[in-house]
Amino acid sequence: DRKPLSRKLNDSEMILPKMSKRLSSLVIDFDLPNYEAFKRSWDFGANRHRLVHKTGTALKRIFSASDGVAGRIYGHWLQHAPSSLRPYATFNRMPTTEKDFMSLQLMLLYGVSGLTPPKGDLYDIKQGIDRFIFKNIFTRTVGNKNREKALQSIRKSFKDLAPTRMKDAEELFDLFWDYHKPVSELAFNGEVWK
Repeated sequence: DRKPLSRKLNDSEMILPKMSKRLSSLVIDFDLPNYEAFKRSWDFGANRHRLVHKTGTALKRIFSASDGVAGRIYGHWLQHAPSSLRPYATFNRMPTTEKDFMSLQLMLLYGVSGLTPPKGDLYDIKQGIDRFIFKNIFTRTVGNKNREKALQSIRKSFKDLAPTRMKDAEELFDLFWDYHKPVSELAFNGEVWK
């Protein structure tokens, strides 16, 4: 159950309403440079744009456990824009730059363990299986109490994201965590995630 805070925001949290106000005043659009970029942004099978909604401009922080523990910032529709579109985002017709840290959470696990991660994309571990499947497995594992809770969450997400993979959830979970066996013991360690 997610509940709104029953206290005033502290000084560091005051950035959220300031950012929300600024974001809501911007005209956010995409400046696609060519037809190839357009093709990557269009779902030809469904005959619609890959950006399915442009609602939500107020940022919010959702804590992963109790008030003030971990958490991420959510709420703006641009966060849901396909990665193929984000490089072309404009704010008031000015180009933007997106900074990304590839596989950041997994890299942090390896760092906390004092280990060197495998080379390459840490989610691209088996040919023929989209990396988003393994990234989803990882994000659904983090913060769960145990393997069964993680698998339950993974199956639920696969129902919408990849229905044909629901039956393979356990096998894919094992494949992912066998690949990342050196840090797998930290997967359910709540203290590490805090």
